[in-house]
Amino acid sequence: MMRSAVPRVQKPLFRRGWFIALVVTLTIIIWGVSLSYASDQGGGPAAEPSDGTATGPAIAAPVLPVPSVVPGSVAPGALSTDQGWSLHLYAIRPNSAGYFTATIMVANDTGTARSGRFTLTVIRAGYEVATLGGTVSAVAAHQTATVPMVSSTLFLPGPFTVKFRSYSS
Repeated sequence: MMRSAVPRVQKPLFRRGWFIALVVTLTIIIWGVSLSYASDQGGGPAAEPSDGTATGPAIAAPVLPVPSVVPGSVAPGALSTDQGWSLHLYAIRPNSAGYFTATIMVANDTGTARSGRFTLTVIRAGYEVATLGGTVSAVAAHQTATVPMVSSTLFLPGPFTVKFRSYSS
């Protein structure tokens, strides 16, 4: 068999299938890594809006006594109040499965021991992205309690505000 006298023309590198697949794969990896670093910046603004919502991340604290509160007023250091409960601290983070979880510190601002059910609505860019729920029982008058909260919504990092709501029992 004789070889053809016409020389074989090779495709340029950018037109070969393996090269295109490599470029697409590297682009996806770089994009994923950049999103990962961007999500590490998380948190929220430190200012407190006047509409009853609280902002930014806070650190959960142990149960501590709270000074007496005049009925109808906002407790000292409270981020938000609702139906005789005040939100003092909160920490929002993803759990091991990637869903929203939070730990909040609430104070019973009434003169009697009682239980409560709470929701914390996470708002980002004006949209509700998650609602977390939790309960506490037998909190003494003018005392605080730490409440774990969970949600069935996948965690979305970034700046956010929260809206606190209590449902007294």
